[in-house]
Amino acid sequence: MDASGTNSRGARANCNGPAHVSDGVGPTTTWFGISFFSELLAGTLGTCGNGVLRGPGLSEFDFGIEKEIPLSESRRFEFRGEFINLTNTPIFNSPNTSVTSALFGQIRSAQGERNVQLALEFYF
Repeated sequence: MDASGTNSRGARANCNGPAHVSDGVGPTTTWFGISFFSELLAGTLGTCGNGVLRGPGLSEFDFGIEKEIPLSESRRFEFRGEFINLTNTPIFNSPNTSVTSALFGQIRSAQGERNVQLALEFYF
């Protein structure tokens, strides 16, 4: 819904004070204080600036290891292991930013589970 009537992609909410970022993520926890935001009245522009809030940070540790096993001068095996997000740290998606949604301010999904890729190559 475009309450401002400007045919914009995303209307900005009204800011009622400085935003407070919470300390946790969970099914009933909001990432920021939703009381600091209010819905637009029809035909008005929101008072919040662009980028007044940030989502949770991104932290990922990747690791790779490789071993060459020579068989002769021209032949060898190469074993490689790659570990994406080795520590299996959850990477939370951005919070819901729709002021009219019951899920406003909540983070309901995550990504970035650990991935392991192993390879064995033969060179000749």
